[in-house]
Amino acid sequence: MSICTCGACGEAVTSTTAFDQHQVTDYSRRLAVRPPAEAGLVRGDNGRWHVPSEDGAERLALLRRTR
Repeated sequence: MSICTCGACGEAVTSTTAFDQHQVTDYSRRLAVRPPAEAGLVRGDNGRWHVPSEDGAERLALLRRTR
C-alpha cells in the first residue's frame, strides 16, 4: 500500500486510487480537490483516507473466503 500526501490540502491517502478520487479534474493546471469524505473516502485507524474497499480487514476476509 502506498501513501500519497495531497499537495493542495495536506491530507494523506493510502493509494493513488484514493488520491484520484479526491482530486478534481481542473484543466487550468491547478490542483483542485474536494474534501475526502465528500469524495467517498473513509478515514482509517491510522488517520489516512482510503477507498472503503481498500480496508485491510475487508480485503483479508475476502481473500480467506476465496481460497
